[in-house]
Amino acid sequence: MSGNRVRSHIKCSVNAICGLMVGASALGAAYAENGAIGYAPPASGIVLDGDLSDWPDNAVRHPIETGVFDDGSGWRDEAFFRAAYDPSGEYLYLAVEVADESSVSLPGSNLAAEDAVAIFVDADHSWQGSASWAFLGEMDAVLNMSDEKSWDPQTGRATDESAELKVGEADGQRIYEWRIKLDQPVRAGMSIGFDVIVIDADEESLGHPPGFIGWGRFSSKTDRAGRLGDLVLLGKRDRVGTLTGDLAWGEGVDGPDLGGYRVRIRNRRNPDLWVTAAADEKGTYTVDLPVGSYCVTPAFYLYSFEKEYRIDNDVQACARVRRNRETTAPTLVKTVSPAPDHHIKESGVLFSFDRSDQRRLDAFMKDHMDHFTIPGAGVAIIRDGEIVYRQEYGVANWLTGAPVRPEHLFDVGSITKPVFAFAVMRLVEQGVLDLDRPLYEYMPFEDIAGDERSKLFTARYVLSHQTGLPNWRWQNDNGQLDLQFTPGEGYRYSGEGYDYLGRVVEKLTGEKLEDVLMREAVGTLGMSPSVRFSERDNWHDVFVNGHEDLRAHLSETPDEAHAAYSMMASASDLAQVLITWMNRGGGLSDEGYATMFEAQVETGETARGTAWKRSHGVGPQIIETPYGRAIGHGGLNWSQVSLMEFYEDQNAGFVIVTNGDDGLKVREALRRFLVAGTDHSVDPESEE
Repeated sequence: MSGNRVRSHIKCSVNAICGLMVGASALGAAYAENGAIGYAPPASGIVLDGDLSDWPDNAVRHPIETGVFDDGSGWRDEAFFRAAYDPSGEYLYLAVEVADESSVSLPGSNLAAEDAVAIFVDADHSWQGSASWAFLGEMDAVLNMSDEKSWDPQTGRATDESAELKVGEADGQRIYEWRIKLDQPVRAGMSIGFDVIVIDADEESLGHPPGFIGWGRFSSKTDRAGRLGDLVLLGKRDRVGTLTGDLAWGEGVDGPDLGGYRVRIRNRRNPDLWVTAAADEKGTYTVDLPVGSYCVTPAFYLYSFEKEYRIDNDVQACARVRRNRETTAPTLVKTVSPAPDHHIKESGVLFSFDRSDQRRLDAFMKDHMDHFTIPGAGVAIIRDGEIVYRQEYGVANWLTGAPVRPEHLFDVGSITKPVFAFAVMRLVEQGVLDLDRPLYEYMPFEDIAGDERSKLFTARYVLSHQTGLPNWRWQNDNGQLDLQFTPGEGYRYSGEGYDYLGRVVEKLTGEKLEDVLMREAVGTLGMSPSVRFSERDNWHDVFVNGHEDLRAHLSETPDEAHAAYSMMASASDLAQVLITWMNRGGGLSDEGYATMFEAQVETGETARGTAWKRSHGVGPQIIETPYGRAIGHGGLNWSQVSLMEFYEDQNAGFVIVTNGDDGLKVREALRRFLVAGTDHSVDPESEE
């Protein structure tokens, strides 16, 4: 295997580790947020030389045994790590031991082809979801893999000089000895985030992909908060005991099985000492902790998609951990709260929106964002061709507390599709392509060219989801493209079809898709030039973060535009799209609009709780309601949920953008609040 290929695999492993198994600490059967809790004592006199003889005897050897790309059965090397910190709190020391019989010899080795160790350190360990520094060590060289574009500013402070590494060999083991210079002091009686991954890249044990094994579970350690284990920093005189407890639902709660559910355990006198543990299949958690008093709380909010409740986070069970003893905490009884509904009346307010409705809307958003733990949102109300109310709520980043501003861009996911469709309709009217000409005549879809039915694809079939293609090929068991029906004879929501048409547009125009979209859609629909479809310029400064369980993460912003999902826009931008459509503007003819807004195929779905039929036009979704046709589209990408929709006969519409993983619930509730009697339910997959 070439060095470049190995480095590519290694980089992938640092940014998107794909393991889901659980590892255990050496002191007890404790499971943390990612499956591991470890312990580090203070240590003086450690010399960075690859020789561990100067390490303290009380530095626990923790097994590294969690499979990353599979169940770990193909991994034949033993691996361990131990950790310590210097008394000044300036340095964290790590020693990773790997018994690798086929490791590449040390002298004169090619750096890119070496076995390696990746480490992740989050000294801040914020309850609100801080990010980690990430370093890759190959031999005595260190590569800083920390993402400067993280939601957490502290990751940008990591440099190549922040980590030092020396590699040695002893007793058939390769030893990676690290010293991390922290930019904030650590001390006894606190916990920090930590994880390690060992990468076996030599030919003999490589296979495909390379051998990866980690300390804790979960993927995406650098673009998701909470993917590291908890490393407890012990004092010289600290003594440890065991805390155990169990979880139970409150009376009358019909909740799911509690096996695997997480709890957070925090020291009552020292809030910097906290860990996250997961219950076993019986709903019991067990963890070793320094002596002291602790309180256990639910680790995350949970909602039921059907019942719209969440787990309350203000319940707790407290107990005192005693030296060398097992203490049982009181049962943590999980209670739930139903979704608020006191703002929703029998008659909606969208079609007669006034100042009193503004106050009701603000109260509605506050209550629902609190209930469904949505950090930030934006809403716009449109009446008679103008925005009559627009408001931003909450924060763009839960960790930093940066408020949502009017210019903030949300990842609006599949709302990209109708915007792309508008651009295609303009190209059709310019004679660039024909809506009903077989697309293979412009450019064959090579990935499915073996199926003759692919020659029936047209732009109309793509834009109205009548190709028969899957949403995404990876959702098929074999990961391959297929056709479930002859194009034009059914409905199947498909991002693959949109991306294919996007490539056709690039070929016919000789331009990049983003340039076409900026000219033919953004520039004509009244959106701001700050709208974008790929990672470019200062996007990071104006892009809100998606959140899982109130913890920010990085969205995988594409390097190039995609017709199916990649638009980033503000609530005002989406409102301008609706206004232009309602006014039949933007340089598209009345005939063009008639085609876009004409139902091409019924989806076979109805709005939940009603008999209102859903269809697809050439781009937008269409719902037949008692108030006339509702035209628009929703989006769901990277924990950001959005919707733009207007009611044609009422000359009114609304937009909502959110940056929390339960935003779909708020979106649906807002529609009920604004338009009486609606309860539209969509399959989230249809908007990814």
